[in-house]
Amino acid sequence: MKNTLIISFILFYYWGFAQQHNNTLMQGQPQYAADDTLHWSKDRKLTWDDFQGIPDTTSTGMAGTSSGFVTKSKYTSDSTISIVVSAVFYKKESWVKAEFKDSATLNHEQGHFDIAEVYARKSECCF
Repeated sequence: MKNTLIISFILFYYWGFAQQHNNTLMQGQPQYAADDTLHWSKDRKLTWDDFQGIPDTTSTGMAGTSSGFVTKSKYTSDSTISIVVSAVFYKKESWVKAEFKDSATLNHEQGHFDIAEVYARKSECCF
């Protein structure tokens, strides 16, 4: 199970990198700018102002949360590598239909972001 999680995470990570790289080549700029990315924090909940994307009118969904993982690595004093994985929320890809801007929908979308953080933390143990 642990090996499956590691392989899945690596494939997901590199697939995301390839997608970002393709968009960079096509648009001439990175897909995710720093002001577009919100790092998960227990002290900072999502607000409707964070949902800056254009609503998907073809979707039956009320809102859409775009989230992913980022990794940060560093060498520690004992010559080992420390890897931190955290969840991020992409503001310009996350959207809400105006008629569904209520607290229940916002709490539901926060749940998606919280689940991303849970899996980010679980994946840290595999490195």
